Amino acid sequence: MTERCKRCKAFDQRPQSETYFHEKTKFIVERHTPECAFRDEIGPYFLPDNHGCATMLQLRRRAEDLSLHKWTDSQQCYGMVPFGEGEGAICMSWYKDRLHTETACVLWEDGTFGPLELEVAERALADNPEEVGT
Repeated sequence: MTERCKRCKAFDQRPQSETYFHEKTKFIVERHTPECAFRDEIGPYFLPDNHGCATMLQLRRRAEDLSLHKWTDSQQCYGMVPFGEGEGAICMSWYKDRLHTETACVLWEDGTFGPLELEVAERALADNPEEVGT
């Protein structure tokens, strides 16, 4: 098995048949097995072929909690989560409330972009320690 983020690993410990109530759609949804965005195929970097990565979903929720997201008319969403003392921000995009995070990168304080690493994602979530449910 490939290495994955700690939130996806924790998700694996849940029973496969477990369901949950999806707040936005108001439906009972069966849990899925996440396809982590930080598999070790290319190192600790974001992979766009993810589905339901628990760390990316947490970052998306954090962008919404901080009101740092924008929905377009085509139901595309763009969000960002700052980290550090003005060190930078994680920029992401996703479609509707689906489980796939399409893009994610880091906008550094000097205005340059770089790939999103798992360590930066973890720091961004640690900077705002209140976890929203998984």
